[in-house]
Amino acid sequence: MGKPEIIGITAGVILIGLLIWATRGWQRRRVEALQRVAAMLGLTYVGRSKSLPMTEVKKFKLFRRAGTIVELMRGQFHGRTVAVFRYIIVTHYGHGASASLWRVAAFQAPVPLPSFQMRPQNWFTRLKHRLAGRDIIFETHPEVIRRFYITAPDQNAVRNFFDGQVLSQLTTIPSSKFIVEANGNWIVLYHHVRMNPKPESIPGFLEAADSLASIFLGRYSQRSSGSGRVR
Repeated sequence: MGKPEIIGITAGVILIGLLIWATRGWQRRRVEALQRVAAMLGLTYVGRSKSLPMTEVKKFKLFRRAGTIVELMRGQFHGRTVAVFRYIIVTHYGHGASASLWRVAAFQAPVPLPSFQMRPQNWFTRLKHRLAGRDIIFETHPEVIRRFYITAPDQNAVRNFFDGQVLSQLTTIPSSKFIVEANGNWIVLYHHVRMNPKPESIPGFLEAADSLASIFLGRYSQRSSGSGRVR
């Protein structure tokens, strides 16, 4: 092996070492930023996790595809048990691998919720409505149908759950990019994110998610305060 080859190999090793050092430094700074955000929100930073503190996780469409839970924070927010994290789903492996990334807020409900999914209307959901017509139509609130595509295995249960107060509040919220899923004692709100969203964006995300979740969870607290117990 000649001197030029030795120099080239040495330079390559040094470059790899520098990249590893830079990556570790970036990861350390990111974790420190996430820990600061968690502390500001009154949450505990957990980081990577193999599971969620939720029963029957696979009943949620988001979690039916195996994914990785990273940057998990959990605790109490505005009096509710919440878990906030990124969920990474690898959609292709090997050459040309790609991933689908979601930022998620999961809130625990005081009582079991009817199972449903609500997502923003777009050209694809409107096409699905024309072809299958499986979404739930609320004739008294056409604005809700114009903005949201709502499906459920038990439509009658969801029609009762989406009472006039819930529907009226849905018509007044700002444009939302959240997908909402409810099942059992949890309601999960999530949307797509880029590879490494800034930790500083988490408080705004959580406030927006909490405001939307409150439309569904608030009806129970109001009933409880009015009657002394949840029926």
